[in-house]
Amino acid sequence: MSLLYIIILSYFFLSVAGYGSLMLYYKKGIHKTYKAIPQTMQTPVFLSVVVCFRNEEEQLPYLLQSLIEQDYPTSHFEILLYNDASNDGSVAAVKNMQAQHHLPVISCTDVLPEQGTNSSKKWALNHAANHSKANLILVTDADCILNKKWLSLMAQCYTENNAYMISSPVEIAKAKGWINTLQSIEMQALTAVTAGAFGHKMAIMSNGANLAFDRKTFLALNPYKNNKHISSGDDMFLMMAMQKEHHQKMYFIAHENAIVFTKAKENISEYINQRVRWASKSKSYHNSFVNVVALLVLNINVAVILSPFMLIIIGWAQGLILFTGLIFLKYFAEYMILSQYSKAVKTKVDKLKLFLFQYIEALLTLLVALKSIKGSYVWKDRKQHF
Repeated sequence: MSLLYIIILSYFFLSVAGYGSLMLYYKKGIHKTYKAIPQTMQTPVFLSVVVCFRNEEEQLPYLLQSLIEQDYPTSHFEILLYNDASNDGSVAAVKNMQAQHHLPVISCTDVLPEQGTNSSKKWALNHAANHSKANLILVTDADCILNKKWLSLMAQCYTENNAYMISSPVEIAKAKGWINTLQSIEMQALTAVTAGAFGHKMAIMSNGANLAFDRKTFLALNPYKNNKHISSGDDMFLMMAMQKEHHQKMYFIAHENAIVFTKAKENISEYINQRVRWASKSKSYHNSFVNVVALLVLNINVAVILSPFMLIIIGWAQGLILFTGLIFLKYFAEYMILSQYSKAVKTKVDKLKLFLFQYIEALLTLLVALKSIKGSYVWKDRKQHF
């Protein structure tokens, strides 16, 4: 056995071992998430639902309808909408919903970020925290659909645990097309890891489409004071501030009624821009554990991408065994955590498509990582530089 072969084999083995151990760790963490048993609250807590929108004329009515249908007392929650310079009929759609339906107390405020702030959503959350009368602030996106028990479960977790931050599942709404399937599988995996990390009280991710936080704790932390210039990251910077000071008070609701459904990006360009936006803020993270996890994930994807070249370097027979073995082991590690997550939230894992998308998902992950090092992305018709 040549020295080159030993080095190559060792690299791939360590890559798989590191990634597999990480997935096993988060699988065990899912067992520790908040297992909600829905029940009627005797004294409902007052809630504020915050939504920052830009050009969501078509989607806003669906979101508002799902809020109208909540099983939570309308006297105990309000809807705070923030208009981020929409130039379509979004505001008219909100007014139309108000005229046609009995909505809880609702306000629609224009986003007016102060100097040095590039994130409309951060401004909106700061504004809501300073002006709301709620104990708990819930955050979602304008293109989401909520389960009718969403408010109840969030409030229940908050009161039962004196929670300071709550994260909950996000899933891609079902639709045809490979790009939708890819995003659906990826979102399941990201949410499973999020759940496992919260379960261990070592949060590394959070999704701004489905989270909640204690208003007074948010104001005390002031999580955006040093990152207002970064155009995204409202969820991540809040999560890291909470993790640093109050990790024992952070919970993930592993329940099917806490799931928020969102739309997939319609094409590969939108998909990459979204992922680059997510990744671009990582340079400002001051959390070594988050960065280590990101490197482990990036490394296994690089290993998958490189593995076909082993057919040339070490020979077809050995190279083919190495390539297929690596794909299968990565798949097995991901299926391990996804199966545990799917049991908790009563969803299904498409085992075949999870396996078939392994290589293309690795290619896209590397592409996004490279674009996020230096470049720009387009989001909501705005070009952002970093």
